[in-house]
Amino acid sequence: MYKEIERHILSCINCRKNKPSRRKPDGHLHSIEPSRGVWKRLAMDYVGPVPQPKLGNKYFLVLTDLFSKFIITKAVPDNTSSTAAKFLLYDVFMLYGVPFEIITDNADLSASPSSNSHNVPHYHHTMQQFIEHAKIAARQNNLQHQQSSKERYDRNCSNPQYSIGQSVLTRNRNSHINKFSPRFIGPYTVIDRLHDKTYIVKNDKTGHQAQVPIHDIRSIN
Repeated sequence: MYKEIERHILSCINCRKNKPSRRKPDGHLHSIEPSRGVWKRLAMDYVGPVPQPKLGNKYFLVLTDLFSKFIITKAVPDNTSSTAAKFLLYDVFMLYGVPFEIITDNADLSASPSSNSHNVPHYHHTMQQFIEHAKIAARQNNLQHQQSSKERYDRNCSNPQYSIGQSVLTRNRNSHINKFSPRFIGPYTVIDRLHDKTYIVKNDKTGHQAQVPIHDIRSIN
C-alpha cells in the first residue's frame, strides 16, 4: 500500500511542478583550476533578473579575478552577449587591461591568446628562490583546500544523469512574479547532453530549445 501511494505521488506531474526542494541543488561541484596570478583567469556571469527599477536595469554583470578575488560589477538592462562585450571593452579592458583568460557560464573565452612580460631581474637571488618556493606552497595549499571543499559539498548532494529522449521539467524563472505559479514547468524532452551538468531540452508543445543546468531540471517520474 505504501509503495503504491509513493508511486502515485511520484507520477503526479502537478506535484513535481509545485513541490519545493529541501535539499542541495543537484549536481556535484565542478572545481576550477586555481589561477596562477593576478588578472590571469577571470570568471564572469549574469545575476538576475531582479525587480526592474526606474532605470530599467534588470541584470548585474559580475566579473571576478579568481586569484585576488577583486570584483567588478555593473547593472545592465539585459543578459545578451552584446551587452557583455560592451561591458568587457569599456568597463574592464580599457580601464584595467586585457586578462589572459575569462571563464563564462557556458565556455572558456580566451580574451588574450598571448601575453608578453617585461620584468627586471631580482637583485637578491635568495629572495627570488624564496618567492618561488612560497608560490609553490601557496598553490599546493589552494589545491588541497579546493579538493576538500568539493568533497564536503558533494557528500550529501545527488548527481542525477538524464538520458536523451527523457521527459523532464525545468525551473520556472518567473515563479517569483506570482506566488501561486509552479516552481517547474514543462514537459520538456532532453535532446542533447553537453556535459555532466548541462543539457539541451526542447519544449514538447512549442519546440523551443534551451540550454539548462542540471540544478534547474527535475525528472517527471
